Amino acid sequence: MTDLSKAQVGDKIWHVVHGWGVISDTSYSNSYPVVVDFINNDKYSFDLSGKQHSTNLLPSLYWEEQKMNPDTERLISIDLAQMRDSDIDMEFVDEDGGLIIGPLSCIRKGLFYTSIHSIATHTRSCFKNCRVRESHWHSWSGGDCPLPEGLDVEVRLRNEQTCSPDHDDEGWSHEFYEFHDIIAFKVLGVKEGYTYG
Repeated sequence: MTDLSKAQVGDKIWHVVHGWGVISDTSYSNSYPVVVDFINNDKYSFDLSGKQHSTNLLPSLYWEEQKMNPDTERLISIDLAQMRDSDIDMEFVDEDGGLIIGPLSCIRKGLFYTSIHSIATHTRSCFKNCRVRESHWHSWSGGDCPLPEGLDVEVRLRNEQTCSPDHDDEGWSHEFYEFHDIIAFKVLGVKEGYTYG
């Protein structure tokens, strides 16, 4: 595991996608204090364990270059595009680690946009990190499954039972108004083999 607690400005560090970079700041924010500048002029902030977002399973920053094993299973990135304009609550994480809850309205150039904008708290409507709101019951009135593949979901059926359905379960549709119709769902997290990217 990467430990950036003693990182200093000017230290070289390796990123799994961008390669070598240089630490340019170590006090950027409480949650993501370490800022790294990369050769392609990209700048990203990381927590002290080398993760760019709290939902990442593994760090993406290392003190030494990591050789990737081609036989290692790659994680599948969850496609949040279908969440646009769905009115399903999303969690947006700002650069200070603050959490904003609202609908996803747009994805552009790797940034997530929401229509929620608070002048009182000066929060932005554009974020680097976004995921479906977890541990919260969302009501459901029928139709195709509103969620992308890769999420671990618990559902409440019309008969008040709960279960974890398949993505293409017919209970999502409410086609026949039966006891196994899904009336609410709760995202528990990400399934094994998937990531928010």
